[in-house]
Amino acid sequence: MAAAHVSVSREKILGMATSANLIQARQFWSEYLTEHSRAFNKLGNAMETGPERGWFERLKVTRKKDALLCYLKQARDADEHGCLDITPKSRISLLIRRQSEGPLNITEFSVKGGQINFKYATPDRVTPIIDFKPASLILSDVINGGTTYAVPPTHLGSPISQSVLGFAKLGAEFLDHTIAEARQKFS
Repeated sequence: MAAAHVSVSREKILGMATSANLIQARQFWSEYLTEHSRAFNKLGNAMETGPERGWFERLKVTRKKDALLCYLKQARDADEHGCLDITPKSRISLLIRRQSEGPLNITEFSVKGGQINFKYATPDRVTPIIDFKPASLILSDVINGGTTYAVPPTHLGSPISQSVLGFAKLGAEFLDHTIAEARQKFS
């Protein structure tokens, strides 16, 4: 049943949000894409005949034309059948800066065992601010079957956040709404 796959896809979203490392996050993203695709396919299988078929055919057109839904399908296909990484990671960034204008002289800097150590000097003894951004999954264009699918800026005509989690949540919400609509129309 399609709803069961949407439920599993939501578990994958939670896994991405709480994963301990990028390897786990990538695995949850891949599994999410698979479950999202399975939910759509199960819905299609249930709508093969009768008035449901025309409704599902229109849904397939929406999936092809909507930037996000098309991207999710193509990302799943590229992940399953391709050899390119569909979810590159961002680099770790570390910024050491002053709270205000003025010089900051780093006199020593080292990283050992995951520990960052540095010594600095400022003429006014201002303590520097340290901004650390860990590596994370980022969205990238997907190449599937020789066609490039750009990271979509919209879903159903509305601008969307450019994050893996945001895309996954919107995909799950779309399927929840679609399944509810199918139940209302055809039950």
